[in-house]
This record gives sequence, C-alpha cells and structure tokens, in this order.
Amino acid sequence: MKHVIWSLHSVDSIIDDVLAFLSCEYFPTKTVNIDEALHKYSAQEVYSNISLPPYLKATMDGYAVISSDCEDASHENPVSLKVVNGRIRPWMKPNIEVKEGECVEIETGGFLPKNTDAVVRVEDTTREGNRVIIFRRISRYENVSIPGEELKAEDRIISRGELVRPWHIAAFKLLDIEKLEVYDLSAHVIATGDEFLHQMAKPYTIDLVSNWLIEHGFEKITVSIVPDVTSEIASYVSRSNEKNLVTVVLGGSSVGKDDYSITAVSSLNPDIIIHGAAIKPGKTVCTAVLNGKLIVVMSGLPVAALSSLEQIVKPILSQWIGLKYLPRPKVKAILTRRITTKSGVREFVRIRVFRRNGKLYAEPIMTGGSGSIGSLVLCNAWLITKEEIEGYEEGEEVEVELIAPV
Repeated sequence: MKHVIWSLHSVDSIIDDVLAFLSCEYFPTKTVNIDEALHKYSAQEVYSNISLPPYLKATMDGYAVISSDCEDASHENPVSLKVVNGRIRPWMKPNIEVKEGECVEIETGGFLPKNTDAVVRVEDTTREGNRVIIFRRISRYENVSIPGEELKAEDRIISRGELVRPWHIAAFKLLDIEKLEVYDLSAHVIATGDEFLHQMAKPYTIDLVSNWLIEHGFEKITVSIVPDVTSEIASYVSRSNEKNLVTVVLGGSSVGKDDYSITAVSSLNPDIIIHGAAIKPGKTVCTAVLNGKLIVVMSGLPVAALSSLEQIVKPILSQWIGLKYLPRPKVKAILTRRITTKSGVREFVRIRVFRRNGKLYAEPIMTGGSGSIGSLVLCNAWLITKEEIEGYEEGEEVEVELIAPV
C-alpha cells in the first residue's frame, strides 16, 4: 500500500505526471455503419479515394460551350451557336460530343460534355429556336468547377480522434464509404456513501459525471453505489480497472479520517497516485494510474466534481487518447462585481453573461459552494481563473467560456 500525502499540486504537473504512466498501446474500438457514426469519435484517418468533381462541372444553369467560340462575344457583336439536342442534369455524365459552333443546355451540377470547357449563364443569352445568342465574352473554365477543386484524391475527410459531424456523414455517403471505426470507450462511476444505500440522499452527482463522460466520447457507462467501507471500495475499483479504461470514484476524497476512497485506491498499489490539486472547488481530487488505466477520486459534490472533470480529466483524456474535443466559444465581458481568488489556485467560477446597451456583462453566480447544482443550471458561462492572478475587479473585462446562449 502506498502512503499518500495530500498537497496542492499544480494542474499542469498532475496532467504531465499521470500521462507518463498511462498506456497508449490499445484503445477499444468498434466498426459502425455510417448512419450510426454521428457524434462518435473516429478511431481512424479517412481520406478521399476520388477527386471531386471527377469532371468539369457546371456551377450555373446555362449552356456548355467551347470557350474559343465565345471569346469575341459582346452586346455589339453577339455570337450565335447551335443548341445540340438534350439537357444535362446534375451529376449526369453525358454521352455527347459538342463541336465548334455548338452548345448544349446544362443545369448546375451537370458534367460538361466532350470538348466544352465553360458555361454561359442563361441570363447572358437569348434563345431563338434551336440556336442561342450569346452577348458576353466567356473565358475558359468560367462558371465551371474543375476536377479536384472541391476535394482532391487523398484529401483527409476526418482525422483520428475527431468528432463525426453531419458533413462528414454526407462526404462518406458521396464517397461510398459505408463503415467507420470509432472509439468504444468504457468507464465505471462509483458513488460511495451509506446515505445513498439507505436512500437518505439522492446520488445525483453520479448522473452529472456519467453524462459528462458520454458527452466526451464514452460509449459504455457502468454505475455503482457502495458503502463507506475501504475494502469494498477497493474491490469495486479493482474489478472496474480490469474492464474499463477509466474509473471514477465519487466521495471519500477528503483529507483525514473520511478518505475511504483514497485509502482504497492506495491499497491497490497504483503506478502513481496524486492526492490534491490547486483548483477550487475540487482541491481534494485524487488521480492515479493502475495497469495503464486512469482512476480518479473526486468530491461527490456536483460543482467540485465538474471542476475536476473540466480542469484535470478532460485534458488528460484529450492528450492520452487523442480525442479532439470541440472548443467552446469565448467572449469578453465586463464583471458586475469583484471576484476574490487565491494566488496559485485555478478557480472555477460560474458566470451569467447578459447583454445590456450593446455590451456584454459577466455576473458571478457563486464563487464558492461545491454543492450548488443551482449555480450550474443558472450559469451560461465559466471563468477558470489563472493561478498567478489574485482576483478580478468590478468593471474589469474578462474572457469567459460560453456553455449556453447569451
């Protein structure tokens, strides 16, 4: 059993030290149909196998022409061309050969027939029976998309670790890609507390953590509630570590006699165990690595848990697995009151951003209070303070991270 000493470790040092022990040899994946891939994280690089468009393609409705036939066309000197029978529709590859002095009707998205290299817009022409009169000069490739202009063969469609978005699905369908390998990550969230077993309290933080993990790329979440007994917690953590990439324990992380979970994890002789972080709330968070997998013990209070997830777990997952999480939008807003912080600590401040007279203002909802779920549902932004700054003054402009519309 490792002896664990609590200390306010810096966030950066925790991340670096933990990453040094995590295994990068294998992450579970599965192959899914493209229609099932939306909002999953790709476990492979996918490249285009063709160039798009594959041929010259019209970007306007009009007439496909040989540009040299129209190089002298103007209102004063219009050019008359014979219209070849047929009409080329979108994605249609015509079996037509256009000769000098001829043209053919074409719709946007249609592929140009043999010998043609430009499209005259309908509005630059007048139709007279089987002939069309052109009133302006046309250059080669005008109103045309050339092969590879939209997408070249070997262009990357999606990278490993990237979230599958609607446009990826559309591109896969266009390229006839039917399957995609995605991450199939699993986690176990264990809530400790006799009060939960005896239904004296609701373990709602387990739902916050479980759904946060789902939102951050985990497919399979197991949840358990165990008593405040060190041996039972250790047994659950050990079994979870065998089956899951990540194990999260809620509760029993405090310093002193109630650190059941810390003692339990320590008894498993992890490769590394770090108790304490320079964050507020969430300073009692403990991170450990056992068998190359991540174990995190954190407060069962919702704000402290979310602070630990956002500041420590998220960057570890991103760098360890390679998940490319979408950045949240940031805005600058004027503080409505002073925020007091401690030097050397990153504070997780819930903010309500609102607009008044064309300016954005940031109202701190609660600068403390690890258990206030209300501060999370009422805020629409977060401010994670910098370690080197001791507070922010009322009227000061700060940059906040939006989590909901203003």
